[in-house]
Amino acid sequence: MIFIKIHRIIPISYILVIFFALALSLSLVDAQAQQQPRKETLQDKGKPAYLVAMPAEVESAIPLPYLTSNKLEYNASASVTQGYDNNVFLDPSRKDDSFTQEAVIMNFKYPFRDNKLNLKYGLDFTNITYYKITDASLLDWSLWGGFDYTIFDVFTLSPSYRFNMVWYPRDDQSSNNWNEFNLDLRQDLLDNFYFLDKVYHKGTYRLSYQNYQHRKARLGNGNLSSNTRADLRNTFDYEVGLYMFDSLIKVNNQIYRNDSDDQYEDYYDYNSYRLGCSIVHMFTDKFYSIGSFYWQKKFYDSRQSSQEAVCEKDDLYIVSSSLYYDITPHFSIFANYSYRENQSNEPLQKYSGSVVTAGIYYNF
Repeated sequence: MIFIKIHRIIPISYILVIFFALALSLSLVDAQAQQQPRKETLQDKGKPAYLVAMPAEVESAIPLPYLTSNKLEYNASASVTQGYDNNVFLDPSRKDDSFTQEAVIMNFKYPFRDNKLNLKYGLDFTNITYYKITDASLLDWSLWGGFDYTIFDVFTLSPSYRFNMVWYPRDDQSSNNWNEFNLDLRQDLLDNFYFLDKVYHKGTYRLSYQNYQHRKARLGNGNLSSNTRADLRNTFDYEVGLYMFDSLIKVNNQIYRNDSDDQYEDYYDYNSYRLGCSIVHMFTDKFYSIGSFYWQKKFYDSRQSSQEAVCEKDDLYIVSSSLYYDITPHFSIFANYSYRENQSNEPLQKYSGSVVTAGIYYNF
């Protein structure tokens, strides 16, 4: 019999030893693979929020006038952008690609009590398609609602709620959704004071919960848990704005704490501080520019640098400049250049990159 012949050549005990050795080696390889530190997604690095915010930048700087239908007021805008990104993944590999971006923004307002109370809600939609590196393509949409309440004619209290979903068709590990509660309090300080047309300041508290639907959180030993990764973030913002000489100047301070249920090295737990400023200048009634600079510092709780026996620290710098020209009261063209650089004591987190875009903008 064949079994008897094999048994005479290779003893059963040898076969068992080889089998258990192979099984043990496979289990060790699997455990080692699970315990490798997880790389940050583009979402963690803030890339989608940075790109998605670009179409809304002009609206926040120069608010669109509201149209009126009965008592309901509304405005809407749409844009199509063509861009080039020379570091898609924001890492030392510096892979580049071109992309197309489409965005739609709609806002609604319903006034009560002689405009002292305004019900506000809206939606926005952004689609970004990379031509070669399709893993970075995304669809971002959000719904929000809240109200503005004017107190003593100088204070405005604005609570709101926003639901945001980001879907990566080619990278489900990065897809996520946000539930966000905001509370703003704004005060107008000065009005038509010498060369100052207006001065205001605003404080914001933001509580957000982010869930990665297809990304498992890790346990302390590095193995995957049965729960999906979720992050809780508490944010405090303070902003001062000055209107003068056909310009709007904003200075912003932001502090937030990010806590994740991914326990392995507390990889996504950190404190962040950001300081930034922006300026909008009207050269003419039709030609204007927007420039901004931001510096962000991140202090990670336990994430270790691979080169030093210390926790990782990052310094992120972002510089952006845009030009807009209104061809008609509803139709505009624009161009934007943005540069960002991350300095870190972790070599894998050191990178720089720039994005160049041009497009058309239409408000209804």
